[in-house]
Amino acid sequence: VVEDGGQGEELHKLLECFMYLKVYQIWGTERMSELKGQEDVWSHLQELWEVVRGNNSLEGISVRQAVGLVKTEVCNLCEGEEGMELLADVLVKEELLVPDKDFLDSLE
Repeated sequence: VVEDGGQGEELHKLLECFMYLKVYQIWGTERMSELKGQEDVWSHLQELWEVVRGNNSLEGISVRQAVGLVKTEVCNLCEGEEGMELLADVLVKEELLVPDKDFLDSLE
């Protein structure tokens, strides 16, 4: 098992960000700026977005673009056998395979 807390934490934030972005994409949200009115959500997404490389402002892109950028970052971190071990480790330990009850409840 890969024991790199920095990469593990970065991957955790990327995966959590991906999870939220996919929900908004499925719900039909077009632009990230549409979420600014939901202050708690917007603040949390901006915090998660900090690990995404590049100079893309979250409010200036579409949800689809954001999903693509996060997906690219996840794929880059998960290259090779060590990367796949890190992915498996983070998914299991951070309960990202099955979202926690609070997240599921918030979708209702």
